[in-house]
Amino acid sequence: MKTSRTFVLAVLFLVLGSWFLDAEAAPPQLINYQGRLVDGTNLVSGQLSVVLRVYTNATMGDYLFEDSNNVTVVDGLYSTPLGAHPLSGSLTGALAGAEAWIEVEVNGTILSPREQILSAAYALNADKLDGVDSSAFATSAALTSEQNARVAADGGLGSSLASETAARIGADSSLSGQVSVVSSQLSTETNSRIGADTALSNTTTALNNALTGESAARIGADASLSNQLTTVNGQLTTLETGKVSKTGDTMTGALTIEAGLGGGIRIDGLSSNTAVGANATALFDGTAVGGGANADMSGVAVGGNASALFSGVAVGVNAAGSSEGVGIGAGADGSGGSVAVGMSAVAFSTNIAIGYQANALNGGEHIAIGHGVTNEIDNSAAIRGTLYLDGGTAVYYRTTFGDGVWTDLLAGLATGTPLYAYTESDPAWNADKANYATTAALGTETADRIGADTSLS
Repeated sequence: MKTSRTFVLAVLFLVLGSWFLDAEAAPPQLINYQGRLVDGTNLVSGQLSVVLRVYTNATMGDYLFEDSNNVTVVDGLYSTPLGAHPLSGSLTGALAGAEAWIEVEVNGTILSPREQILSAAYALNADKLDGVDSSAFATSAALTSEQNARVAADGGLGSSLASETAARIGADSSLSGQVSVVSSQLSTETNSRIGADTALSNTTTALNNALTGESAARIGADASLSNQLTTVNGQLTTLETGKVSKTGDTMTGALTIEAGLGGGIRIDGLSSNTAVGANATALFDGTAVGGGANADMSGVAVGGNASALFSGVAVGVNAAGSSEGVGIGAGADGSGGSVAVGMSAVAFSTNIAIGYQANALNGGEHIAIGHGVTNEIDNSAAIRGTLYLDGGTAVYYRTTFGDGVWTDLLAGLATGTPLYAYTESDPAWNADKANYATTAALGTETADRIGADTSLS
């Protein structure tokens, strides 16, 4: 709804005129505000909510007073008493400034621009002089009564002044006597203070003498301390000269860097030992890296609690390598020139074990390859799983190590015929061994072949 409004400030004289008839009557704290509302070219009629706010300027700022009322609009005209339904602030306080501007809001719509409130509305402040309420000033009757009272009081004041003068003369005489007594007391106090000052002076002299002795003692102590500092500085200079501080410096003896709780780095130049890690130990050219690692006699141990002895190598947590053996993997153990690779793999006496829990034990030249494979047969290899020879056409062997003729293991087999390798405990062997010749049968077969060969020859 488009609206416009017209201010009829002349009505203010109708509201405030009665105040001039009786200066002592309190003026009503209201302003009769009237306006005109149109919607386009149509006059507005009906019940509307009107909110009036008073600001200190035309466009900005916070409002000082807010009033709200439901008004009846007839042919666009309405009237409402500003100040009758306050929401916040004081109307008289809002009009106390140099300027006051009123803003109108109708049914939630703020109309613009704001209109300045002119002098007629400031009659609300007419009962004040320089901001002081009229009740603070005396009336003529009150002033006359006050004047009469003061004249009567002045008449009695003369007699009172005479009595007061006589009383003061008597008091002055008494005061003079009291002053004499006080003067005598002050003289006595002065003599006492002079005696006390003399005693204090003697005490001060004694203290000065004591301080002189203390000063002499301190000077001697300072001289002794200076000599001690000179000695310490000389020792520090010696230490500074002997430390390794830059490239090219040479240090003799062991270097130990500790990090607390058994940790740190120790490099021993005498035996070429190196230990890195908490509680790591290296002796006789050993190298130990890791918490609790132990290396001795040229051994190399890398990993937590790894152990390498006698030129052995151990790599992994709890790995062990001794007597030129190599253990690689958590818990791997290689000794006596053996190699154990894999978690918990074990190889002794020049054997090789590769794989998780692979074992090549006892005897010599054992090779165990695969998960959990164990080989205890000398000069043999045990391999778990299928063996693929990619690109080969034959498998050769000979019965004498280092000498003899190589024999094709696959000779005489049809192409694609599988080659099986069984153990006595293998279930497959038990099921298939009837298809193979026994030792006795092979002996008979051999004799028959020899006879046949002789006859053929």
